[in-house]
Amino acid sequence: MKKEITIKGLSLNIDRAIKRVKLDLKDDWFQDPLKYDDLLNLEFVLKKLAKYDGKMEDYKAGRATHVDIPKPGFTIRYSSETDIIDRVVFQALVDVIADDLDQLHSNHIYSHRVNTKREDEKYFFRYAVEEWRKFITDTSLELGSENNVLLLTDLTNFYENIGIKDLMDVLDLFIPTGAKENDYKVCIDMLKSILESWSERNTKRGIPQNRDASSFIANIFLHPVDDAMQKAGYKYFRYMDDIRIVCKTKFEAKRALKCLILELRRKGLNVNSKKTIILDYDNAKDREGIEKSFQNPDKKIEQIEAFLKSRNARDIQIAVPMLRTKVLSLIDNDNTLDREFRYCINRLERIARNEKLAEKIDFNPITKRILSELVDQPWSTDTFARYLNSVKLSDEDIQVIKGLLLDKEKNIYEWQSFYLWCLLTRHEYKEAELIKAARSNIESLNDIPTTAASCLYLGANGDPNDKKFIAENFKRFGDHLTQRFALIAVKDLSYTAIIKPHVQDHILDSYKESYKPLSEKYKNQYLLPIEKLQEDDIYEDLPDDIS
Repeated sequence: MKKEITIKGLSLNIDRAIKRVKLDLKDDWFQDPLKYDDLLNLEFVLKKLAKYDGKMEDYKAGRATHVDIPKPGFTIRYSSETDIIDRVVFQALVDVIADDLDQLHSNHIYSHRVNTKREDEKYFFRYAVEEWRKFITDTSLELGSENNVLLLTDLTNFYENIGIKDLMDVLDLFIPTGAKENDYKVCIDMLKSILESWSERNTKRGIPQNRDASSFIANIFLHPVDDAMQKAGYKYFRYMDDIRIVCKTKFEAKRALKCLILELRRKGLNVNSKKTIILDYDNAKDREGIEKSFQNPDKKIEQIEAFLKSRNARDIQIAVPMLRTKVLSLIDNDNTLDREFRYCINRLERIARNEKLAEKIDFNPITKRILSELVDQPWSTDTFARYLNSVKLSDEDIQVIKGLLLDKEKNIYEWQSFYLWCLLTRHEYKEAELIKAARSNIESLNDIPTTAASCLYLGANGDPNDKKFIAENFKRFGDHLTQRFALIAVKDLSYTAIIKPHVQDHILDSYKESYKPLSEKYKNQYLLPIEKLQEDDIYEDLPDDIS
């Protein structure tokens, strides 16, 4: 089977793009119940793209679904949820220009750097943990007897504020002459078209977050800023939107900050004033802030890591109380977005997936504490849910989740509501009041994430009439997120009696012809099972959560 298609004369490696998107799914704001396992196969994607293959027709992307995500301080950002086929094409387009454009960056630009030494082409970027450590190490090495001042800052709503025209203007700067020139022009034109289709309310601003391809071009967007700061002579280091400048004096740091702000302003960006600080290493209080900013793992984390590395059941059991203490401390200090918290949750979640170990470990103190924080720290719901999906929940625990879902005063964030409905589906909790609430959510179309997750819950726990109810409402689901969850929910119904009259004519193009594979491969299954792990596997394949 072929692995590439050609659009407007531009060759796109679809097979490689699929592999990279599959790996990228783990960071999604909204996790697909089946991890798009049924759609992200080469045969299906090529079939969907066949109408463009070998043609000079522009690729037309669908509209994105924009959903609010809570941030610390109870502010919100928006997430752009896109069609999965569009996402594959977007990745394939970025792959065309990635290797060349990545070489523009100096060695002081870290994160989302192309992994040119990769053994497996599914790995788009260098390992984040290594890049973070280099960022920290290189910055700290510049601090010395003559350079005692550190300027720390990051950018305000970076992805949301990127103007698509401004981004394309930057990409146009790096179009090569010669054999690649036309390919680059076609590629950039298609990227522009896709991003404009995805932009919120046609503002032509903002690119999706939590997408590797977006992160790469966002990195390139800042290259003119990086270049200007480095040419001005500043000791400038950047890890995505985390910027550090090492200076001799506070006056130099203030001058550097002014220069940075002016350069960013040309791109429609600005620094986050609340996270901007100038620290002098000669000042004891400032020195503490500098050392904290380097965020090296504390000794407890290093001890835990050593125990887990042994892959010995006894050592792993010793590590668990240490993990518990660390997690509870981080929660108490509202540090659930810290790298150390994600590290600890990841390890606990993997330990819970080993049946022998899970039987010997009391997860209850952590479970109760996490459940109690759902209201006060909603911005960490995805991390909390990853843990709660992996441990056994008591009926009392389930009642806490149910209570929050049904409490109209406390259930504020649709993103959190989405995760809670999926949690109850995962734990196979069937209850009449929840079935009634799910039907009400679907009928009212209150918000997209809640409607989508309610479809999944009702499909998994309702009777045939409940599933038919979803099918009868399908024509009202105009977004890809709700349609995807609804199709999974109704996949076991009769095609002739229900799907054909109520669903078939309303399916979005990307999902057409997906019903039959769904019904055959995933009969009576609504979520992929969580993989069980052996002791030897607990330490392996860990994501770069501490990076």
